[in-house]
Amino acid sequence: MIYEGLRDFELPDSKPVFSASLVEIDISTWLGDDTISNIDWTAATEAGVDATADVLTVGSCDYDNDNGLIMPYIKAGTSGETYICTMQVTTTGGDQEVFTLRWTVI
Repeated sequence: MIYEGLRDFELPDSKPVFSASLVEIDISTWLGDDTISNIDWTAATEAGVDATADVLTVGSCDYDNDNGLIMPYIKAGTSGETYICTMQVTTTGGDQEVFTLRWTVI
């Protein structure tokens, strides 16, 4: 699990090409007593090329209002490439924030 500190997060280890996993990111401090109503999930290479279909399984991305977690499901990718997942969170109270997750594929 990655804990809240900033708005930008990074996987502590490189991700092998063959692995796929749900990453838990704790945004409970930012969320407070509010709840998540929607998240827009996208991904791109460091160069800005859209890679959403290549490295995110959007239908498996999720959130957990009980614990204040956002959970992108990352997969595949190209060895040596660095990716950035952007998660635009909207709360039931109308607040919006953008969080990012960066990782490198080995």
